[in-house]
Amino acid sequence: MSMRHALGYLWHNNRAVVVAFVAVAVVTLAFGARAVLFGFYWSDPAHHDQTLQGWMTPRYIARSWKVPPEVVVEALEMPMEPARRVTLEELAIERDMPMPELAATVREAVETFRAEGRTQ
Repeated sequence: MSMRHALGYLWHNNRAVVVAFVAVAVVTLAFGARAVLFGFYWSDPAHHDQTLQGWMTPRYIARSWKVPPEVVVEALEMPMEPARRVTLEELAIERDMPMPELAATVREAVETFRAEGRTQ
């Protein structure tokens, strides 16, 4: 039996299984590619301890500065599971606080965490 004949047989007799297999394979490849891209991104030293900027989210800051997300979230006095992704700039505007002051609060919390010798 040739490969073409086998694929034709599968398609005609088990179409749902073939479609499900292809869908699972595509999803697996997508998540695998995403994991590899994130791995390359976060292994680049340029993305470690980045200067805090308005576009950054608490989760991004935690990854960049290699601290648990709780450290950043507590420093920003936010709920652990915010209802939406919020940037430092949005938080500063909501709180009527200068962005550099908010960034200093986060830096201080991270430095305190690191000074205590705790690790992620």
